[in-house]
Amino acid sequence: MVEKTGQSGKRKRNRRELLIIVLFPLASIFLCTLSLILGVGNSAAEEFVPVSMRALNEGDYSADNPLVRFQKANLDLIMEVLLDRDPRAADIAFRATAVANNLLTPVPTITPQFDGESITIDITPFPTTSM
Repeated sequence: MVEKTGQSGKRKRNRRELLIIVLFPLASIFLCTLSLILGVGNSAAEEFVPVSMRALNEGDYSADNPLVRFQKANLDLIMEVLLDRDPRAADIAFRATAVANNLLTPVPTITPQFDGESITIDITPFPTTSM
């Protein structure tokens, strides 16, 4: 009697798996066909955009003025930021001095400096198939 119950449970599970395997593709096909028939995604309302796509302004692509420079950092503003962040801190003067010293240090450059070394520029060879 135990074997019959085990076999019937196995059959039910197999039927359930078969039902899922068959119904999922059929439901997908039905939904795709229904959306094509109803015209979802192909309406005239989606083709019309009620906003002007033309820019009214023109871009300025001229060279930048080299005489315009950034203004110096205002240390009073930095001090206010430090005070706003932690008004009861005892080391605000030390922090302001540290920020000022960091602003005075030079910014690292991207271009490497070779300190008088001579650099030989070679042409990159074309790839070849032979080794």
